[in-house]
Amino acid sequence: MRLIFTSVLLLIISSASAQSLFLNTYGTLGAEERAFDMVVLADGSVITIGDRYDTSTFDRTGYLLKVDADGNEEWNRQLISNELLYGTTISLLPNGNVFVAGYDYDVPNQDYGIVVAEYNANNGLPIYQQTHEFLQDAKAKDSAPTSDNGAIVLSTYETASDNICLLVRFNSDGDTVWTKTVNPFPGKETPAQMALISDGIIISGSVHTGSTDNIFVAKVDLDGTLLWQWEFETTGLGFAEGLVEIPSGGFYLTGTATGGGSSELQILVSKFDATGTSTWVYDYGSFRNDLGYDVDLMPDGGAIFAGSAYKSDTSNFRDLVLIRTDANGEEIWTRYFGDIGSETGYAVKVDGDQIVACGKGDVNSSEDIVILRVNFDGNTGVGINDAEADKNWSIFPNPFVNQVQINLNSITNEPVQIQIFDLAGKAIYQTTITNSATINLNWLSSGAYIIRAETQNQAFSTRLIKTD
Repeated sequence: MRLIFTSVLLLIISSASAQSLFLNTYGTLGAEERAFDMVVLADGSVITIGDRYDTSTFDRTGYLLKVDADGNEEWNRQLISNELLYGTTISLLPNGNVFVAGYDYDVPNQDYGIVVAEYNANNGLPIYQQTHEFLQDAKAKDSAPTSDNGAIVLSTYETASDNICLLVRFNSDGDTVWTKTVNPFPGKETPAQMALISDGIIISGSVHTGSTDNIFVAKVDLDGTLLWQWEFETTGLGFAEGLVEIPSGGFYLTGTATGGGSSELQILVSKFDATGTSTWVYDYGSFRNDLGYDVDLMPDGGAIFAGSAYKSDTSNFRDLVLIRTDANGEEIWTRYFGDIGSETGYAVKVDGDQIVACGKGDVNSSEDIVILRVNFDGNTGVGINDAEADKNWSIFPNPFVNQVQINLNSITNEPVQIQIFDLAGKAIYQTTITNSATINLNWLSSGAYIIRAETQNQAFSTRLIKTD
């Protein structure tokens, strides 16, 4: 497999931290990758889980990627799959390894079964991988580690009439210890995330009630007995995604719902006390179908939320969005990271005095993994794709008026294909150079473009600005 590392922008060294602030994309040749969940290790390195879609064979498999604290890729691994396997959740085990789970298509007697695996966090070598078939289709959604180096997995469970919650505990070898079904509401429930706390498990998701889909939150004890449930009624569509426990009691929740007097979707954020009572609910966004996916706790007691949103009501593409609030739900800041297509943040973690997020970005009509590390002000030092140079190449000047000079710093005498795309992903210029070249682009209209350099082994992209 030929590896492509697409460096979207410079690594900016933070004066307040030993780790770099960055926003990078990562991908492999001939494939599309996404990252849905992640863990951050003690040294600041990040391991993501998602999937990889091979554009030639049309196969999809679970995909693990590890980058160091500065955003440099260390390794990537693919789960074993016959045809269609989705990686959805990852947990850090007490032994330092990572537990991952997802769901596989075409198990012997059902369409979908739960896949669980353990990997060495240092070198990415697999410890085990197992697929479990249940009486009905099951799809792993979230997981939490247990003290015996196993995990509890939250899954959907499709019965003949309902789609309910299934909790499965696995031991350190990936064998099933017990299963519990949870059905707090009548109708079709779709669980999304869970939080394992000292006296039970919090589950979030959506429930179909009448003609609407509402957000639900429920708590069960460790025996699977339902303790309480909460439903947020919407005017059309609502689903919960991320939740995080508050050490003093309660938890934060994020998701998506119609609200604010609009039929469009908004990012919903809420805070609950320990009894399951919502103390406040707010929505954020541009009223153009914005989506909330994950949340983590900030040191000041507030929260950081991640999702996908339009920067304004006139934007043509979604951006990966981070929203920081205080403990009362008041917005401290909102930051958007995008500009080349549609970007989404699926997971967010606080790491020391920095924030790490991951997701996917559409790069020239192809999906790549996005990972960013920002400070508590939500800054990387530059915006996504604003870099004019990195260790692999340099472009000068940028912005430009008539022509640009391209220097390929890390590529020897190999011919390199240069392409320029408009922001809709349409290729409008192509040439081949070696080492360096000056390109006349005075025919371009003023505006923003994407310029890409690609060989058989590497590819780099950045934003190019044409001025009058």
